[in-house]
Amino acid sequence: MALILAADDEPAAREVLARVLGRAGHQVVTAPDGETALRDFREHRPDLVLTDVDMPLINGFLLCDEIRRDPARPDTPVVLVTGVINPQDHRAREVGASAVLVKPFTPEDLLAAVEQQLAPPVPTV
Repeated sequence: MALILAADDEPAAREVLARVLGRAGHQVVTAPDGETALRDFREHRPDLVLTDVDMPLINGFLLCDEIRRDPARPDTPVVLVTGVINPQDHRAREVGASAVLVKPFTPEDLLAAVEQQLAPPVPTV
């Protein structure tokens, strides 16, 4: 399965993300803020990043923007997790977010968003 970086400043949220994704067979690295998440991204090179939008030091928008600027892995899927923005928010598109997952969400919603981003692209004919 995939290596997933989950960044959220709420310990309970990180625990839920790690538990649900771990039970689905994924390896999970968690980070308590955007600065740690960026360092972990560069160190671990995850297959996907889940990040809360509202975090200290570096918020989810800035984290996504930094990931997009990383020459080694600019195409890493980034899912913004939030309870405060509309999924169609222009900022998510501007920073290149792959998807937005709105809180509250179910474990099934989380896994569906992750699997959709990890699925190989369907070839066009």
